[in-house]
Amino acid sequence: TVTLSCAYGNNSMPYGMSCTPAPIPVNITGTSAGAASVSLTTLAASSGALPQIPCGNFPMWGGLILGIILLARRRKRGRRLAWGLLLPWLVILAGCGGAYYAPAPFTMPGTPAGTYALTLSATASDTAGANPVAVTVAPVTLTVTVN
Repeated sequence: TVTLSCAYGNNSMPYGMSCTPAPIPVNITGTSAGAASVSLTTLAASSGALPQIPCGNFPMWGGLILGIILLARRRKRGRRLAWGLLLPWLVILAGCGGAYYAPAPFTMPGTPAGTYALTLSATASDTAGANPVAVTVAPVTLTVTVN
């Protein structure tokens, strides 16, 4: 059997990068060759912001004032409409704490741009015989460029 491993010098992989050899282990019998593949992935940077709650906007306060005016009316229909307008606004205001809320944008960093030398190593061992033999195969260097 041959066991494959991927490394970035003596360090851990750069942020967002992974190197996965497959299959592990590679089974080789007799003089037949074994096949393996290596999957390299990187992470793209992303950013965004959470939606803004409309506390402090004119429509927010305008609806609240309209609801209060309709609540002051004596007609039953006007009061029902007023409660239908007031309750959602009161819930939103409670969620805002009565203040204007503007969230800060967030940024998720990706794999830093640059060129990386990854080392793919293979270790072969014969565990079937009476005298197990371990053989280390010369490592292969993979150069990865992240833009």
